[in-house]
This record gives sequence, C-alpha cells and structure tokens, in this order.
Amino acid sequence: MPVDVPAVPGPRNDDTSARVRTLPEQQRVIYNMIIEQGKTTAEVARLIGLAPSTVRVHLSRANRAVAAPPRQPRPQTQPQCRYIATDFSAMDISPASLMRLPKGQRDVVRRFLDGASREQIADKLQISETTVRSQLSKAMRTLHNDDR
Repeated sequence: MPVDVPAVPGPRNDDTSARVRTLPEQQRVIYNMIIEQGKTTAEVARLIGLAPSTVRVHLSRANRAVAAPPRQPRPQTQPQCRYIATDFSAMDISPASLMRLPKGQRDVVRRFLDGASREQIADKLQISETTVRSQLSKAMRTLHNDDR
C-alpha cells in the first residue's frame, strides 16, 4: 500500500503556473490541493468523493503534464512521395512483361497506356482513383525490377 505523505509545496515559476492552468479541471484541483495546500491523497479523496487510487492517478498525470517541457512544433519537411511516378514512356513494355503483372495491375496499365486518365480508369473498372494510383505504382516497380 502506498505511503500517504503530504507534498511539500515549492515555489512555482511562471512556466509551471501556465502548465497548471492548462490541466483538466479535476487534475488541476487535485494538483493544487496536494501540492499547494499540502493535503494528503486520502484527505483529497474524502473531500472530493473519489477513491484514493483515482486521486493518485490524477496527480500522477498532472505531475507528468506539469513537468514535461512544452511540445515544440515539428519542423516542416517536404512531403514524401507515396508512390513511384507512373511514366511508362521510358520503359519498353512488352506483352510478355505485362503478363507477369497481376490481372488488376495489368488492366489498369493497359488502359493507362491507351491514354485513359486515372479518373476514367477508376470509373471503367469501378475502383477508386487511389487504387488506380496504387496499381500503377506497383506495376511500375515490378516492371522496373524486371528491366534490371
């Protein structure tokens, strides 16, 4: 069983005060009662009507949030290309190499090589444009690897 020792209040700097103000209400109340007023978890539990273990959980989460440095925004990076460009013009695609592709990829590539747009291919095959892009990308990778 955890020992119920009152916390010793310490001086707060402005940064800590700002973090305490951002806590959810229940965590903020419990944090202030225990840290600022020096009450024990059992006293706080009795006053608020919560189980002592719930008070300890709220205090733990509040301590973690108050102690953590503020999150820095991630630096903006160039978005990664999620699929390989579908420029088949530089490739010599033979009927034999197309036959190595799965049927779905083969259907999409044939229509693409015939000049259909991704939207037209999606409508004709009743698939999404995302699936068309994915099939073209996979086919490009497969055909590129076959060229090596």
